[in-house]
Amino acid sequence: MLADLLIRPPVLTLAGAVWPILFDHAALLEIERLTGLDVLAGDLDLWQPNTKQLRAALWAALRRAGYTGTLNLIGSLMSALDLPEIRRQLIEGWIASMPEPDEEQDPDEEEGEPLKRSKLELWAEARFDLRLSDSEWLAMTPRQVDHLRRRQLAKIRHEELCAGITAAAVANFSGRLTEGRGPDSFMLHPYPAKADTIDDILRATAHLPRTEGSI
Repeated sequence: MLADLLIRPPVLTLAGAVWPILFDHAALLEIERLTGLDVLAGDLDLWQPNTKQLRAALWAALRRAGYTGTLNLIGSLMSALDLPEIRRQLIEGWIASMPEPDEEQDPDEEEGEPLKRSKLELWAEARFDLRLSDSEWLAMTPRQVDHLRRRQLAKIRHEELCAGITAAAVANFSGRLTEGRGPDSFMLHPYPAKADTIDDILRATAHLPRTEGSI
């Protein structure tokens, strides 16, 4: 699978084979079905799972990797497995599958508390904003989708910056402003406050494709 090539997953040895451990959206939804937890909203705690949650997470990850054994078989095997090691491998696979920490805080998030989003919201964003098909989204880890989202945001910011430069020039030379306005004043998605100068931003985004009418 593409995710296994893009993300270096931890591996687990079971039933005489080696299985890469990652969690795509299909696996996460399967865990939701088996546990009743809102997994995509962050309700699963693999650091302190109960037996039902651990079994569901292990089976979903193995099933994604091609394992054909049943959930009941996994349950019967767990008594003979090194559960602390299994949990460690699942946690490593979970971390590798989830989005990397974002230095920018979402304005809709309360300070110190991540905004929980439903699976319908996440699916709708992937389908409408990123133009992913259902099968593409199900086969992707949240980390893959997050990288697409970040790339989309970089493109949007570049386009807004180009328009903002023109808007700022017009506004600043109109003679109606008491003080100058920067291009970021006209951006709906401004760069973070710690961003470098506009010249640095322009150099950093020079590789992005220009749209018709952009600078």
